[in-house]
This record gives sequence, C-alpha cells and structure tokens, in this order.
Amino acid sequence: MSNMTEENKAKRFNAKDYLDEISLINAEIKTFKESGDKADESFLKVGELLVQTKKEKQLTDKHFANLKKVAAEMLGKNSIRNISKVVAIAQCEAIQNNKDKLPKSWTTLSVLASAKNAEDLIKEGKVTSNSSRAEISRLSKGTTNVTPKWVYVELVNGKKTFTSEQLEALKKLLNGSDWVVKSKRVETDKKEVPAKNTTKTK
Repeated sequence: MSNMTEENKAKRFNAKDYLDEISLINAEIKTFKESGDKADESFLKVGELLVQTKKEKQLTDKHFANLKKVAAEMLGKNSIRNISKVVAIAQCEAIQNNKDKLPKSWTTLSVLASAKNAEDLIKEGKVTSNSSRAEISRLSKGTTNVTPKWVYVELVNGKKTFTSEQLEALKKLLNGSDWVVKSKRVETDKKEVPAKNTTKTK
C-alpha cells in the first residue's frame, strides 16, 4: 500500500486514469441535474463514489482535489463547494452509520456533517429523518435559546408610540439584550419617554 501511495505522489494527476470512476460519477450527476425524485440520492452517491475512489486508488490529497474538480466541472460552473459538501457527508461516519434515521436532503445532511456534535445529536434523538436544515444548524451550535446582542424595533403603519403593555412585552421578549426602540416617543402610564434612549433589559 505504501509503495502505491509513493507512486501516486510521484506522478501527475491524469483524469484518463480514472475513466471508469468518472463515468459512474457523471451518470449520478446527470440524474441529479434532472431534479427528479432521486436527485438527493444521486448527488449523495457522487460523494460516496469520490470517497470510494480515493480509498481504492489510494489518492493523495492533491490528486483527490483534482478529481473533485473534474466532478465539479461536470456538475457546472462554481460547483466545487457543493462537491466538497457531499464528500464531507460521505466521510462522516455518524451519518453513514445512521442513514435510515436521518433526512434525505443533501443540503440538510451537509449541515449535520459540519457539526462537531453530529454523533451526539443523532444518538440523543435530537436529529431525526424529519429534522430541517435550520433545526440542525441551531442544534449544532447549541443555540436553542439565543439572546441577540442588539435588537432594533421600529414602529410601522404610522404609529408613533408604544403602549405600556407593549413595552413590557418587548422587555420580556428581549430579556438579556440591549435594545433600542426607534420612534418619536414611547408611551408609558404616566409620561412619554423618548424612544431613542438605549435601555438595558437585564
């Protein structure tokens, strides 16, 4: 194995050396482009075929990068990022070992593949076949209850003031944030307070 790896390092990449593999990859890309029911399945297969070729042919990282470029050219202009995403999915053991429990969309799986806690999310049942891309993104960052640093609220539809009830509701909603209300005035029970002031809600 080591001798073959050294041989691969020594020679330049030539797509003609991988015609059979490229043919299989191209067939899956064509199916994907048709945008039928098997679009996601086919594009995920592209990643699997690329990873399989890397292992079987013992490609160096440089040669593998070149092979991905060939696949990207078949897919279309500026497609190397998407090729890299399905490759990452194919290389993610947590995903490959739990395919039946996960979403079928390659764009959704690409978010999971980039999550450092992907295996834990799957084991704990937080990610299922019905999970959306946004849900996985939130879980992967541990941001189930995010408090924004700043929130700007601007009155619309010609309204010029907040009632005291609306103001209290805003304070509860934005608890822990710095917030600014953009309007001419804010109405309270006893007096009107200029809304341009920045108020801490902590």
